[in-house]
Amino acid sequence: MDAAGVPPDRAPVDRFAGDPPAAIAAGGAGHNVAVVSAGPPAAPPLLVRVLGELAVDGPDGPIEIRVGLPRALLTMLAARVGTVVPADVLIDQLWADRVPTNPANALQVQVSYVRRQLRPLADAVAITRAGDGYRLDIESAAIDAARFDTVIESLGAPDALAATRDSALAELDALETALGWWRGDAYADGAHLDLVEADRHRLAQRRVLAELRRGEVLDRLGRHAEAVAQLEPLARRHPFREDIWAALIGALYRGGRQTEALRAFAEVRAQLVDELGIEPGPELRRLERSVLDHDPALLHDPLPVGRGGDVGLPPVPVASAAADPVAAPARVPASITPLIGRGWEVDEVRALLERSRLVTLTGPGGVGKTRLALEAARTQTCPVTVVELGGLSDPASVAGLLATSIPVPTHPRSDPLDAAAARIDTGEWLILFDTCEHLADAVATLASDLLGRCPGLRILATSRQPLHVGGETVWPVPLLELPDADSTRAIEVGAAAAVRLFVERARGTAPRFELTDANAGAVAAICRTLDGLPLAIELAAARIGVLSPDALLARLHDRFAVLTRGPRDAAARQRSLQATVEWSVEQLGQREQEFL
Repeated sequence: MDAAGVPPDRAPVDRFAGDPPAAIAAGGAGHNVAVVSAGPPAAPPLLVRVLGELAVDGPDGPIEIRVGLPRALLTMLAARVGTVVPADVLIDQLWADRVPTNPANALQVQVSYVRRQLRPLADAVAITRAGDGYRLDIESAAIDAARFDTVIESLGAPDALAATRDSALAELDALETALGWWRGDAYADGAHLDLVEADRHRLAQRRVLAELRRGEVLDRLGRHAEAVAQLEPLARRHPFREDIWAALIGALYRGGRQTEALRAFAEVRAQLVDELGIEPGPELRRLERSVLDHDPALLHDPLPVGRGGDVGLPPVPVASAAADPVAAPARVPASITPLIGRGWEVDEVRALLERSRLVTLTGPGGVGKTRLALEAARTQTCPVTVVELGGLSDPASVAGLLATSIPVPTHPRSDPLDAAAARIDTGEWLILFDTCEHLADAVATLASDLLGRCPGLRILATSRQPLHVGGETVWPVPLLELPDADSTRAIEVGAAAAVRLFVERARGTAPRFELTDANAGAVAAICRTLDGLPLAIELAAARIGVLSPDALLARLHDRFAVLTRGPRDAAARQRSLQATVEWSVEQLGQREQEFL
């Protein structure tokens, strides 16, 4: 048996960002886990994941837990792992004001179903009847939320910055690992349950702190551009968090961008004054003055290369790529909003990348190819380069854009493809070519050339048509899961991925919007009318600030006129449903356009 009580020959493979650094060893019930600073990894494989949609890993792959009541039940028990949850509490949470005639029997039916599904994990996971309730028995470190807590707690106080380069790199590795476990909002299947609300809020706050700390560590390592890329979207999501803005302003200044640093201060000040009627705090005002004065105290002393251990983490070798900002590959852009309803799809793309060196995600505009590809790329442990082709029209410029994206130094008379291939052919690497349909021939030629030169390279592409390259695996991205046609209750409708996406995006314009039994039918009908197309659902949800679900549903007969309010920072082709269709039409030849 291993630490989780799973026989070695049955232990499932942890396919989610790997085990945490060796310093992090967890055990015991609940989220109170011990942290040790040395020794081999003691954490068991991740078996139950709640940092996003509920997912359970079995010895032979994912274990399916039916959406609706079963997932809600297991989510609540996972939130109180090792603790007995009274049956009447579970019944109240699951059925609210629609309690069945025999609630105890109805609850037992749901428990029995979940127990049957968990049977492959019988040695490590069990739902136990205790007194007047039920308890989930599983080692807490086998749950991603508990393991995330352990990693964050092992880092020490927010101001306990690493003293050496080795320990800073080890801390960055721990943060990247922990943040890689997130696949959406915590306890996404229990967003409507009061029982998990406190844990959802606590974990969300810890996630923000971990993202902030990751940016600060990058800044401390002298990787200022990467720090800004992490901190800027975080500040936009939390416009009143002065600590995040302070970290962003500092990283901008230390990266030689004083004007942008001052502009960031002006932005946060305007938001605080306009929205809250207050001036920035004294620390932020002092930071502005220091930037204006070019205060030398704002510059960090170089981190010495030490023996690590400053924050209880093992030493990590300093890789030459990390020390050389020219040679270091760009990281995958941080997502501003959580990915909703794509848990198994991300797993599938990752599995395809393990089997095939060229994977192309296909599908119509707005199905979510880019977002899915970025999420799959974000979980890779090798260097990742993202090449965004949507704004490129010249096929001859694809190789040059790749060389710029890596980046590699090039001479005006040198071949950028040769320079890129020489840099990539140093080990494992992933290139994501995004939005390839209008440059499919050029990308196909480039991909074939690179794959032949670089044996450790894998390519992930998004396109509305396959690249038609030898060895290519084509995977059509599916539409989002829709609620059953006869589902009208919020707890049933809200389990569908399309509805969860609608509700999440609707709260962007109407923060108090909730899925209720009164509006669940209309929301379900909206998602079905839009065929589960993610872009269309997001555009529709953006209208909830001015239209009720019923009013919005009534207007969808003319969806091109209604679905027009995409975010300004989105690509032009994604700001309205009509623009998405027009982009497709523009890629057709003249005769094809006339036929259409």
